[in-house]
Amino acid sequence: KGQPLSTPVFESVSDPYLQCLARRVEWGHPDAILDIATFGGPSAEAILKQFPAPRSGEVMGARELFPDVLQNEDGRPDPDSEIQGNLQAALLRFGDQTAAGQVATELDSFALYPGYFPLEAIRKLRFSGSKTAVGILIDGLGSSNRMSEDAQNDFDACVARVTAANQSSKQPKEAAQKACAGSFSWAERRTSLILSALVEMVKNPPLPADAPPTAESSQKWKDWWAKNRDKAVFTIPPRQSYDW
Repeated sequence: KGQPLSTPVFESVSDPYLQCLARRVEWGHPDAILDIATFGGPSAEAILKQFPAPRSGEVMGARELFPDVLQNEDGRPDPDSEIQGNLQAALLRFGDQTAAGQVATELDSFALYPGYFPLEAIRKLRFSGSKTAVGILIDGLGSSNRMSEDAQNDFDACVARVTAANQSSKQPKEAAQKACAGSFSWAERRTSLILSALVEMVKNPPLPADAPPTAESSQKWKDWWAKNRDKAVFTIPPRQSYDW
């Protein structure tokens, strides 16, 4: 009844360029959020926090960024979802603990669709390029997280079903394991993506980008992090515009 429900963020931004980016976000251009984080300098965090707090479990925009993470994507996500995911990634670059908790949960989520949470979480963490992000990725390595436990349970259930259906086979369990492996190989790919992301995010990493996704590789990163978390040098993606 004549009372405004919200105030446009751009109205309180004094810098003309950042004001334009904030207006573009409100016009439905998700990647303008990433440009605010990239080029906004000391003002960026305060501007980002004026937008409504992001929901958990949404996808990140800038679909051309980190193509090694995204494969066989069918169409482009909803712009509103990209705005939410971009805001998480942008706030995480500035160490926001709420965003960090959301993305850490997504990294350990089994749900590949919709939202393919683990893969989107890796993209958000790579964009943020912060100490917090590296810590979340390293914590996500290994077999103790919920995502890996759920994947193993589903794999075991698949093997049991296929084995029961193939009792006539000479080696029904071995055949079932082979048949089910392809459906759950993405969990191993998640580990590979985390390992390769870490190499891009720190200087002088303990392993190369093509390190195998083994328990030994994960433990080596964990050991390195325990010794170097307070002296590691972190890198972020090149300063480029994503709002095209």
